[in-house]
Amino acid sequence: MRDELKDYNEAMRFFFEASRLETENALYTGSAARVMVTDRSKVRPAAELYNKVIQQDPKRREFYLELGELLQRSGLPTRARRIYESGLQRLPNDPELKQHVSQVTAAADKARRN
Repeated sequence: MRDELKDYNEAMRFFFEASRLETENALYTGSAARVMVTDRSKVRPAAELYNKVIQQDPKRREFYLELGELLQRSGLPTRARRIYESGLQRLPNDPELKQHVSQVTAAADKARRN
């Protein structure tokens, strides 16, 4: 456990320093968000980083997918659907984004019926 915490802190330090040095590099910011997601207490800051990285590089589908999945796991399906739909506005033919919109919509419809 102690080694994992050390690795986590070291990864966070590396990606934040890299994103500070190259503020326009969405991959560094996205990587920092990916590391943050591993710590449940950092869900909100991770989501904020994902939103930032989507603004930096709105054509990278993986950031929409990762943020949407994070929001779904956090019990925020409506926000997740909005993120997937936002991704589809930029990447209208992306099958995985379409699939996630359908899944979240179906789950929300099922929850409303119950």
